Order: sequence, then C-alpha cells, then structure tokens
Amino acid sequence: MLKDHTRMEAFRQAIFQTVAPGDIVLDLGAGTGILAFWALQAGAQKVFAVEQTSILRTARQIARQNHLDGRICFIRGDSRDVQLPEQADLMVCELLGSFGIEEDILPLSLDARRRFLKRGARLIPQVLTLFVVPVEAPETYDSISFWEDVYGFDYRPMKVYLTNSTWVEAFSPRALLSDPKELKRIDLRANSETHLKASIECLIRRRGVLHGFCGFFSAQLAPGILLSNSPLGAPTHWNQRFFPSPEPAELRQGDKVLMD
Repeated sequence: MLKDHTRMEAFRQAIFQTVAPGDIVLDLGAGTGILAFWALQAGAQKVFAVEQTSILRTARQIARQNHLDGRICFIRGDSRDVQLPEQADLMVCELLGSFGIEEDILPLSLDARRRFLKRGARLIPQVLTLFVVPVEAPETYDSISFWEDVYGFDYRPMKVYLTNSTWVEAFSPRALLSDPKELKRIDLRANSETHLKASIECLIRRRGVLHGFCGFFSAQLAPGILLSNSPLGAPTHWNQRFFPSPEPAELRQGDKVLMD
C-alpha cells in the first residue's frame, strides 16, 4: 500500500494541510506508522498510533530508527477496547477498503469520534462517497459459472454462495455499461450510522450483458484533496469491488437497472 503513490501523496498533502502546530493526533489503524510520522513532520506535538496487528512492533522500530519514538505513543488493540490518556485535535483514519467501508471505518471512526476527540476536532478523511456502476465482465463472471458441474458433481450451491459474495477486481472503463451513480454520501465528521441501506437506478448507455456492479469510493481527505479508486481514474492498490448478479442479463441502451 505504501507503494501506491496516488494514495500516499493524497494523504501526505491532507496531513500537511490539516495539522496545526501543537496538535494531538490520533492515527487510527496506524499500520507501519507513515501517517503518524507525517503528522509529526507537519507540526503535531504528539501522536497516538492505534493498531490491532503485530505490525505495530515494526512501526515502533521504524519510529526509533527515525528518532520519532519520543513523540509517538503506540497502542496495540482494537480501538473500541483501548483508552487514550488525553483527547485528540485530529484523527487520521485510513481504514478504507475497495468499496470504502469494508474495513469498518464507520463503526470505528464513530466510536473514536465520541470517545477520543475534542469538540470541534478535525478528521482525515472528512467525507466518504460510495459509487456503483453496472458492468459487463464475462471473464470475471466465469469464476461463478464454473460452479455448476464440477467433475460430475452438482456444485450449484457454490454458485449461489458466490453470487451473494463480493470481491476485489480491476475494471477498465470499457466494462462500464452506464455512468457511475452516487449510492451514498457519508460525512464522517457527523455520521451516526454503522450500517448502510441504499438503492440506486442506473440508465444503461450501451448494449451489453450485465454481469454485476462495480463499486468504488471517493474520499474527501481535506478541502480540495480527493482520493478515489474509480475505474475511470488513476490505478490504485484498491482496484474496485465486484457485486455479481445472480444471472447475466442482456441489456440495451435506454434500459434501467436497479441495485438494492
């Protein structure tokens, strides 16, 4: 992920634009610590780096190697189970999946906002917008069609399982059957939802076969700084999220399809 220049440069710019001298910063899902290190370079007084996995041990070593360990408090654990000795002025939270919300950014940021942040604290990202677009993806869908007759056995329950699953795929612009449509806009500074319900209707722009929907996100990290994994934009390590249809469907220009 650190090799994803699009992602890293967007977060670096947002951090240097948002951090004020003397800030106490919470890095939620700190990983190897790179966002915490940038926060210190940008003028933060102290960073609380919370990370659930054992990578935190390596983050400590990296901080020590770069003489930053004196201003970072590393805390290992699920953020919902930990306590901070003081509240933060800014939370940086890069818990973004290919559809934006798979890494529990909604419940984790909500809990952290309520317990760890000062009134009026700032967030990176600020707003998360989810998009979907119907796609024609025969090669991707072949991985589902395979599960009908497997070496003479009826494996159709596996096909049902897969059509009720989602996974990461990389879609090119030519796979899109319509214009991307906004499914949900979430202001993380005020959001109180941990689960989402939404539906969207898409107008088909060309003849093709519907194999499912491509999902992606756009995140406003700071005013004027957007990060997206749109199939129409620069490639990122996220690629996109595929939501398969139960069965392929032939469509014509002007048809409408509903994602619910």
